[in-house]
Amino acid sequence: MLKLKSLVKKFDNQSLCLKNISKAFDRSVVHGIYGFNGSGKSTLIKLIASIFTPDSGEIFFNDEKITHIKNYLHKVCYINSETRNLYERLTGKQNISFLNQIYKNSSSPDTLSLMLGELNLLADLNKYVSSYSLGMKQKLSIAIHLSQNSEIILLDEFTDHLDDNAISFLVKYIHGLKENKTILYVSRTEKNILEFCDKKYRLFEGQLYE
Repeated sequence: MLKLKSLVKKFDNQSLCLKNISKAFDRSVVHGIYGFNGSGKSTLIKLIASIFTPDSGEIFFNDEKITHIKNYLHKVCYINSETRNLYERLTGKQNISFLNQIYKNSSSPDTLSLMLGELNLLADLNKYVSSYSLGMKQKLSIAIHLSQNSEIILLDEFTDHLDDNAISFLVKYIHGLKENKTILYVSRTEKNILEFCDKKYRLFEGQLYE
């Protein structure tokens, strides 16, 4: 279980972005958070991913502070609309090989191959990533990240740049692997949350509402 306790975050202008948020997110559930641009959705996700540090409050995973968990980042899969981290001068296959050496939770090659097939990328793996479209790069990066078998999956507007078939497959795939994982998805629109998630929350004026 992931728990937020009295979480506060503000930026240089001293305006509060997140105000004393306390919430528990169960495993095996796809949790959805929606709110308008600038409401703090991405900030919240980045705090959980340990990209940002809270001004006050704490985050716990399995009742342990994430700052005390060894290799916490290896437990987290963080994907947003700009998640690519690919090397343009390498082929798709070379990117997969290189990035799998970096990540510590690699699943079986069959899992990744299945995803790449469903995302129509298998025929392009020997091409240089510099020749890929933005959507192809996004799909390759998402497939690599999701195949790492992470315990916490954080999705921030990750469907941007993707076609309908890719989105449909990824929604089903993520629901298929949610058992014993903590999954949070944030989006600008409530519609996306309703279509994708088991539980929904609204982030408004720095507070999280069910």
